[in-house]
Amino acid sequence: LTSSQSGSGIVSDPYIFSNLFFNATIGDVLEIKDVTLYFVFDNVVVSNTPFYITNSNLVKFSNSYIISKAAGIRIIQVDSFQFLNNSIVAEGVTKAFYGLGISNVEIVNNTIIQNTDNQNTLAIVGFSSTLSKNVTMSFNNILSLGISIFVDLFEYSSINNNHINVSHSENIIGDNLNIRFSNYANFSNNIIEGYGYATSNLIASYSLTDTT
Repeated sequence: LTSSQSGSGIVSDPYIFSNLFFNATIGDVLEIKDVTLYFVFDNVVVSNTPFYITNSNLVKFSNSYIISKAAGIRIIQVDSFQFLNNSIVAEGVTKAFYGLGISNVEIVNNTIIQNTDNQNTLAIVGFSSTLSKNVTMSFNNILSLGISIFVDLFEYSSINNNHINVSHSENIIGDNLNIRFSNYANFSNNIIEGYGYATSNLIASYSLTDTT
């Protein structure tokens, strides 16, 4: 890959990092933390390490590929970003995509795979988000050998038109869709298949009209 950088780092002209390849030693973590400048990642390959973005001004993460023996990508306390057209593969007892305290987010047209078959299904999740709001998640393919989607305190958000699949050994019970305490959340027009079961525990206004 031939790497490139453009932009000035301000909100109207973010830094754009593209065509980057990161190949780390297993056990290391690639982390961007407390960055006040605005930035975009496009066409990035991250191998053998999780990618953490914490309390920083991410604008967009797109057209990229992450494969890790541990977590895939963790985005924590980040507001107003797009996550588009990416492929995330996690092969450890962890979450492929984990968002904590994210808000005003579009997650569209990604492939998210958690590729570990293990009895501890609560630790093995394709897409997980907690304490998040105004998240739109659509047209994604999500496969997990534990839980495909787990959301908790996931408010004013929507999970629509996704393909959600749990595919693991028949003797291991996993959830396709596990929803907890998510006010004013909308879940509709998703295709849900595979072994396991779906649970919902929403405590306020919501709709759940999935096709199983």
